[in-house]
Amino acid sequence: MKKRIWTSQEKLRIVLEGLSGHIEITKLCAKYQIANTQYYLWRDQLLKHGHQAFETKNISKKEQHLE
Repeated sequence: MKKRIWTSQEKLRIVLEGLSGHIEITKLCAKYQIANTQYYLWRDQLLKHGHQAFETKNISKKEQHLE
């Protein structure tokens, strides 16, 4: 398969499409031309680190501005 660089948004969209159950993973991977193992790696990353999207950081507005 041709090597392609996927954005984090694209990876999320693909994994969520797979998790929805409306399409078989094999067909999903063929649709986006990715290996099944790649899909499962992305899925596992999302499931392992997805909670971070809901964490809040206690930083001041000044610190946010500096970032």
